[in-house]
Amino acid sequence: MFTAPVFSPPFIGLNGNVVATADAKLHVTDLALLRGYGIFDFMRVINGIPLFQDRYLARFQHSAALLGLEIPLSITALKAHIHTLIAANGHPSAGLRLVLTGGFSPDGYLPTTPNLIVLDAPYPAPKPEQYTEGVSLITHSYVREIPEAKTLNYIVPIRALPQIRKAGAFDVLYVDPAGWITESSRSNFFLVTKTGVVVTPHDHVLPGITRGVILQLAQDRYPVEMRPVHIEELQTAQEAFLTSTTKGAVGVVQLDALRIGDGQVGSITQALHHAFLAYGEAYLAQNKTSGSL
Repeated sequence: MFTAPVFSPPFIGLNGNVVATADAKLHVTDLALLRGYGIFDFMRVINGIPLFQDRYLARFQHSAALLGLEIPLSITALKAHIHTLIAANGHPSAGLRLVLTGGFSPDGYLPTTPNLIVLDAPYPAPKPEQYTEGVSLITHSYVREIPEAKTLNYIVPIRALPQIRKAGAFDVLYVDPAGWITESSRSNFFLVTKTGVVVTPHDHVLPGITRGVILQLAQDRYPVEMRPVHIEELQTAQEAFLTSTTKGAVGVVQLDALRIGDGQVGSITQALHHAFLAYGEAYLAQNKTSGSL
């Protein structure tokens, strides 16, 4: 399931129009370029169906509202635009990136009319062994600005890439100076306590779409807590995992020098990942039957 082909999309969506990729342009005064002011979101498209599209578009709207930006299309029109772009590019299984910029700004500071970009993009799935063997993380002292919004600002994790590579790690885990865990650079974080409680931070984090589905699935199977999570809890946790659009649920088996649990992907992580895949399959079947996007 969920294998995306290698491709180069011929078309891009720009302010509701489908234009040739070579002809898609933004003026250099756009605040996304000058100040990094804007938001984005990223969803999967499988067999022409955007997975959990309503959830992603609701988050996109929320991010836009937090930055005071207005999406230039209604949600109904945006759905139709996405469908048209998918059909034009002819890649029914891929990633789809939505970007909303601060607009062309004559003074280089004041937001104006936002520009909406929709990009058909490759889907970067984790390697199969990362699901079976798990991944390691390194801690990084940081809390994102406006963490409830999916902004364009990824300076911190991109600057940390050499450090991540040097450690042989998968990613960073953001921890504030007092030791409270928030999230990873592109993922939400969960741990499973020694008594089998599934726990995830509830403040200063992005409301991940996969996180929301995993929480929904977990609540039917295990005790669940959404609360502050301190790094010391990992000393006794039996499992930990990341969730995101591109990962589903991936087990975390090590943080810095600390082995988590028995150092292997736990049974609850595996169960929730497979439940998530099944939930996605059911969504696709339902939307294929109804013909909705």
